[in-house]
Amino acid sequence: MRAIYFERTARSPIHIHAGSHTKGVYVPDEKVVLYREQHGTFGGSTSSFTDRQELLDEMQPLLNGATPNVEGVTYSGIKEFEYDGTKVKELIQNARLERELKGKVESGLDALLEQAK
Repeated sequence: MRAIYFERTARSPIHIHAGSHTKGVYVPDEKVVLYREQHGTFGGSTSSFTDRQELLDEMQPLLNGATPNVEGVTYSGIKEFEYDGTKVKELIQNARLERELKGKVESGLDALLEQAK
């Protein structure tokens, strides 16, 4: 399965320590981006996936070997490679299950906290 690795740095116009640095893999056949993102200089990191259309549209130039042109965003390390499609689909499925489980935990915790008031 075709996959495209990239690094994406988004600078914040508000503060030098804000913004994010992302290492990700765009999987065009699955219309998904798998990524690990560092939030700002002092923030935590997130590993997840997105199928958000806005980001998928931003990834389109990568399909033609071009670098996306987005204000305040720098791309580097772009590399196309082939990856085991079964493993990619399993990873995406696990990421979706994790998102669903996290949502259930958060809503359950919210309900518990609300009841405790």
